Amino acid sequence: RIAGLSEALASRGTTLVLLPVPTRAQVMAHVLPQTARYVGYDADISATVHQEMIRRLDAAGVHVADVRHSLREAALAGEQVFFKADPRPTPQGARVMGQVVATLLGEVAQTSGLPRGTFRTEDAGSVTLPSAMRAQLQLACQDVLPPVQAQAARFAPKGTSSKRTIPGE
Repeated sequence: RIAGLSEALASRGTTLVLLPVPTRAQVMAHVLPQTARYVGYDADISATVHQEMIRRLDAAGVHVADVRHSLREAALAGEQVFFKADPRPTPQGARVMGQVVATLLGEVAQTSGLPRGTFRTEDAGSVTLPSAMRAQLQLACQDVLPPVQAQAARFAPKGTSSKRTIPGE
């Protein structure tokens, strides 16, 4: 179905780029507790399934931004690419994924010749994000879990004023 959507969009001049976001366990298997294996999680099987999905989409002609390796490299280098008490990527993780998508867009024939913009980023302070997972985990924990916090940022094309604030870096 995704290949059909990609074809339908292409017939109208739009290029679909799919970004399957891997799970925290797929990216950070090196920090999983041993109990994860005891309850049946196998990092190798999970990685194989993820790669097979990407291979099939690619074979069907879908442009896929495979971010798992880049996120893993960033995590191994010490970047916090996922929140500790929430399954979402952090702003650092989003930045890594954005770089992979930007690189792919530069390689896709339909988008490689488009003009590129330059943006500036301004710090907008720390924000606490709502997290249903953290709330559920907190119910089972005696200790207080850390809040899901991120540095907010303002982004704007260079030479303009930044007005929009979003979690990011």
